[in-house]
Amino acid sequence: MMSGLEGIFRWLCTHESAVHVLLDDRTDCVIYLLQGLGLLINLVEHSARNRHCLVDMETPCSFDSFCAVDGNDSLRMDGQVGAIEALVQLFLQRERAARLAETETDDFIKDTPVPPQDQSGQWQETAGSLEWIQSENSAKNENEKKEEEDEEIDLNKALQHAGKHMEDCIVASYTALLLGCLCQESPVNVTTVRELLPEGDFSIMTEMLHKFLNFMNLTCAVGTTGQKSISRVIEYLDHC
Repeated sequence: MMSGLEGIFRWLCTHESAVHVLLDDRTDCVIYLLQGLGLLINLVEHSARNRHCLVDMETPCSFDSFCAVDGNDSLRMDGQVGAIEALVQLFLQRERAARLAETETDDFIKDTPVPPQDQSGQWQETAGSLEWIQSENSAKNENEKKEEEDEEIDLNKALQHAGKHMEDCIVASYTALLLGCLCQESPVNVTTVRELLPEGDFSIMTEMLHKFLNFMNLTCAVGTTGQKSISRVIEYLDHC
């Protein structure tokens, strides 16, 4: 089992070079990443031996190339790193990317300009007073068509940002759930994870898991195994 765990873990942490070379489709890469994380969660959730084996592993690097926004790779790690350190960095990379995507989507929607109304026309004297008469714009239909095309482009951009935000949230949630499983019954792992989190606060992980749990409650039947696992990890981390 240890060789299988090690293979899955190394594949996950080096998917920048392994998966990205094989798959040009970002969506396929995310799907494979989630499958790997889900498999690790299943292997360690109820097995102390598997948790111990995974924690003892190391990986040559930990960097998610899809989260390097505008060339910002401040969370990049080089050299040999431990499993917990690599997973915490993966979580932080995706959590930061999710926050950025959410902000960009909100700003994009808020800053979408309202097309100005057609003000073409002329003043005409009628019954001794001046009245503004709008002229028939020969290019009106063409302008309306262009506005519709621009609105469609804006909508597509907003949907792309929303899709990116959803991907990052789900990957971050899976990673947080895996880290939560590794912390079970292990004060040493709890301390290690805490030292790697910003301000040593688990709330950044529990907030992401709460969002994921709410999403699952809306899209899945209540009381599934996945929901119970997330709730259990949230409760455990809240008391750490």
